[in-house]
Amino acid sequence: MTLRPELALSAVLLSGCNATLPLPSPAHAEAAQKRSPGTSVESLTAARSTYVAKCSGCHTLWLPERLSAAEWPQAVERMQTQHGVELTSLEREQVLLYLQSVRSDAER
Repeated sequence: MTLRPELALSAVLLSGCNATLPLPSPAHAEAAQKRSPGTSVESLTAARSTYVAKCSGCHTLWLPERLSAAEWPQAVERMQTQHGVELTSLEREQVLLYLQSVRSDAER
């Protein structure tokens, strides 16, 4: 079986994106609890999955370090308003919490 070149390239690009996207740790959950009490590793992992599902279809995923914690809300807003990304209020809040909490410089 031979893959069409564009499908093979897509598979390589998408597999590489998620390999470097941080998985939440207990330290990330603890940092997130300062902004959102009750946050767990599991809820951050679910938010990571939402981020992958909603964003990787249009572009390579941005790593959390690409933007500051303060810049992420504007970036997500822009994706929703200018590019039609559909996120519920809860999904938006959770994705932002994930992106802001797993940054390497997030308060712990």
